[in-house]
Amino acid sequence: MKTATLFFPVSVFVLRFLLYPCSRPPPAAAPVRATIVRIAQDGPRDGLFAVPEDRVALMRIGSRVDLRQWSDGSRLSGAIREGAALADPVTRTYLVKVALEGTQPPPLGFTLTVFPQVLSTKGLPA
Repeated sequence: MKTATLFFPVSVFVLRFLLYPCSRPPPAAAPVRATIVRIAQDGPRDGLFAVPEDRVALMRIGSRVDLRQWSDGSRLSGAIREGAALADPVTRTYLVKVALEGTQPPPLGFTLTVFPQVLSTKGLPA
């Protein structure tokens, strides 16, 4: 068995490690027998949420957002840093990325409840 050592100039997380052939089809560019490692760079985290098309115009870059972690109820804050240009064709919602603030980043894959400050608690323009 051959081994390989991967070196990165920054701290990373291994998100997924797949050995092909397996039950999932390989990516188009992967050879028949391949090892695929999916990684994420450690550091600042983004929160992602979907916005319906009738509210997406309110989600401007830099708008403040309050967030609550589902697991423990802890509060976070952030600012919108990116909004999708196209809606998801099935849900008709737009993906919005929030740059999370704070010294202790939440774990990868965490679940958030999002409260954009441009909307009231009923989801209407504030």
